[in-house]
Amino acid sequence: MIQESEASVRTILIETLARLVAYGLLMILLIQLMTLDAGQQDVEMKFMESTFTEWTQQLCLFIMAAIFAHCAYHYLRFRCLSILLVGMATIGLVREFNNFFKANVFEGAWQMVVFTVAIITSFFIWKNRRGFWSAFDQFRQSFSFGLMMAGFLITFIFSRLYGRHEFWITLMEDRYFRSVKNASEESIELLGYGLMLIASIEFFILVRSISLKEETD
Repeated sequence: MIQESEASVRTILIETLARLVAYGLLMILLIQLMTLDAGQQDVEMKFMESTFTEWTQQLCLFIMAAIFAHCAYHYLRFRCLSILLVGMATIGLVREFNNFFKANVFEGAWQMVVFTVAIITSFFIWKNRRGFWSAFDQFRQSFSFGLMMAGFLITFIFSRLYGRHEFWITLMEDRYFRSVKNASEESIELLGYGLMLIASIEFFILVRSISLKEETD
């Protein structure tokens, strides 16, 4: 019995260390991609559209949506919650392509897409609200939920307030450089996306482990 307990503790420690290393490497990759953007010759184009930082943000959202879609398809008890998270990731991804929609569709097109996704997602959640609340209760007590909340607050609230033009003009006065402001704002936003990506991976691990446990019981 003691040997089994020690083996269990050892397994938990190894899994925790492996996650720490993997997620640490992800953070290193993100900052290296930002370093590439910082090395652009054109100062005015640093951290603007069509940069590694912007592409990475979009890739994070796409991977998140794919993970949540996988969970919705394979894990029935978490389907409703997973669809909500798919909807949120999709809305974030559409928002990242707002300039594309403006240039290639029409002004306000991306808002229409966001509104449509939000309506469809909300209707599905309402229709299956009992299953949603049951799954959400388990999710809110998990490591994944804490990371998701932190990433969301950093990306969609803190970074927006932090990137206000007035704040940077007040801070830098006549030494204001837009590239410095963009680098700082985009780095914080990318950190938030990175945390949400980790949260989506942890969500997959959570629902998979719960589902496997229920199958064996």
